[in-house]
This record gives sequence, structure tokens and C-alpha cells, in this order.
Amino acid sequence: MSKFATVLEAFEDSVEAHPEETAVHVLERTQGWFAISYADLDRGARSVANGFRLRHINAGDRVIVALPTTREFFPIYLGALRSGVIPLVVPVQRGAGTLDGVASAIGAEWIITNADVPSPWKVTPAELCSDGELPRLDFHASETDIAHLQATSGTTGTPKYAVIRHRNIAANVEGIGLGIQHRDGDSLVTWLPLFHDMGLIGVSYALGWQCPLIATDAMNFIHNPIVWLQMISRFGGTLSPAPNSAYQACARLAKRRTFDDLDLSFWRVALCGAEPVHEETVRLFTDAFAPYGFRATTMLPVSGLAEATLAATIPDPNAVPAVDRVDGS
Repeated sequence: MSKFATVLEAFEDSVEAHPEETAVHVLERTQGWFAISYADLDRGARSVANGFRLRHINAGDRVIVALPTTREFFPIYLGALRSGVIPLVVPVQRGAGTLDGVASAIGAEWIITNADVPSPWKVTPAELCSDGELPRLDFHASETDIAHLQATSGTTGTPKYAVIRHRNIAANVEGIGLGIQHRDGDSLVTWLPLFHDMGLIGVSYALGWQCPLIATDAMNFIHNPIVWLQMISRFGGTLSPAPNSAYQACARLAKRRTFDDLDLSFWRVALCGAEPVHEETVRLFTDAFAPYGFRATTMLPVSGLAEATLAATIPDPNAVPAVDRVDGS
């Protein structure tokens, strides 16, 4: 990652170096698996950027993206970055009034969504994408340009919108890779919602470190948490983040059933963050999935926050998680 000033530069290098390799495998809610090559992602992003241009949405303008994790999301997000349009990714479930309120609060020009919301600012991905000739973009993102806005968790108050610049993403993505000792051949598996920083920066991580991304929508995980582990097994995933509650849900299921053809031996970094990490969860998950190749050193408790782009702390990825008991009285 260090040879690239921005994640976009890393992506463009991938497009030029190996255009037909798969950048993203996506398991959609109802449509099954789709593979998106770097070349396809490049064409889709240029189509979106041209759609912005035709609608007079220019660099510095803001848009809301309310989409689940689908093959449509990735070219829209990249098309915004490559045209200088500033996206804010929000949950799809928000109603028209809430979306309009957020749009007004951040000065957004459009809401990009397939949801059935009667908003005058709504445009669907199909309507946004422009067919025909797709010229190369004149805009070139600098390190100081705003990449996207990121809603904070709202743990201590009303969510605010952190301004994330390209240099913030590049620095954090590089720091994460160095912290977890990124290797050639790594791949990132995620079901985390893309409106959350842990999900969205995961996309940037895969592009920046030029490794495959295997993604599905959070609803697939909610319906069947084991789909996450099955994705890791199917693709030989080596990196995957999730909150404590996800590991806990899988460990509970493992008490009641066994899983055929589940191989977690390739998984080397299981980032656990986004909420308090419980010692019991770490122990239960490790014990439950050791028969499937999961190692104690794979679990990696971490901490982060939107205002820091994502990662703030990463321990030694080769050590068993340590526990420090503190008397809070």
C-alpha cells in the first residue's frame, strides 16, 4: 500500500496490471453469487461518474447512498470517489422523511437507492448509470480531498458526520495492513454493513492492499450467522472482521449442531471490535471452532472509531489474546 498515495491509485494499478482478476465476490440477498473483475468495476465506476456529470453533480457535491451490499454498491461508491462526489452511506431501512432530513443536514444533492421511498431527491442505480461512451475522468483525487462522510456510532449522543479524506483512508488502511502483517495471498471476507466504518473501510482495505474482497449483506448473516464462516471456508479467507456479538452467535449455534465441510484453517486474522470484547466469547468461539481449524492466535481484539477513520489499536497478531482485569469500583 505504501507506494500508493490513495486507495484509488492502488485500484487503478490493479485495473491496469490484472484487469480480469476478480476484485469482489458478492453474495446478494436473493440473487446468489456474483464475481466482479477489476475491469468490470472500472467500467461501472466510470459509468456512475459519467451519470453524475450528466446530472451536473460535480466534485465536492454530496450524495447519500442507501444500498445493501450488492454488485451495484461497489461501482457507485468508487464512481463517487473517482469523480470527487462525496458519498455518505446510510442504512437502507431509513424512511423517506429520515433520508430527506439527512440529505438536508449534509447538503446532499441526491439519494441513491432502490428502496421504495417517495423522495424528490431519489435516483436508482439503474437511472444513475450512463450507457454508451465512457470517457476517462478529468478529476484526480488528491490526498487532501474529502473521500466520504462517515456517521459516528452515536454511542454517547446523536450521530455526527466525520469528514474522511483520502489521506486518512490511505494512512489507516496501510496501518491496519502493517498491524496485522498483511501477506500476499490474503483475502478479506465481510458481511458488515457498509454504512458502518468497519464495513466501508474494509472495502478500501481490499482495494488498497490489492487483495480479493468476499462480501455479503448483513441480512444474510442475521438470517444465518454460519453463512459468514461458510464464506471463509469456501474462498479460503484469511482476514475477517466482526463484532463480539457475531462470534457469540456462532459459538451458540455450534453448541447445538455440527457443520459439514467447514474449514477455517486458512483464517489467520479474526478482528473482533466495534463493541466491547468479552473474554468468554473469545474462549467459547475458539473452543467451538477449533475442530474446524480455527486457532487461538487467529482471534485479534481491536478497537476503533469513525473519527480515526477506523482502526485505533491492534495487538500482536501472532499472540493469543491477553486479558487484563481491572477493578472498576
